[in-house]
Amino acid sequence: MLLTKSEKYIIMLTKLSKMVMILGLISVVVPCLSGTRSFYYKICKIAGHARFELIFADDVSMDDTLSTVKSLIKEDGQVRCISFYKNFDKKVATFVGLEKSKGNYISIIDVVFQVSS
Repeated sequence: MLLTKSEKYIIMLTKLSKMVMILGLISVVVPCLSGTRSFYYKICKIAGHARFELIFADDVSMDDTLSTVKSLIKEDGQVRCISFYKNFDKKVATFVGLEKSKGNYISIIDVVFQVSS
């Protein structure tokens, strides 16, 4: 059975979360424009009890992404947000997210589970 890129990434992240339970904090940097709530619930399901932080770098979304992330911050102390005043670029959003991460391990992932290469 062939696995999609997303499924392979989910399996890898699950294995990593088991290792990090012993080793430390995982930072997941998420440059985004939409889809944050469903992404958040998928990550929580995958990560289980591992220590992780989600850093959403909102590059001036035209939908309710920013308000969604702010509500997630109230629900979960592991969620952080970086919001830009103008659209810079996905690469800039990713770089700033990396600068702000606190984890021992860092992953970059798109809200539609597209792994950055």
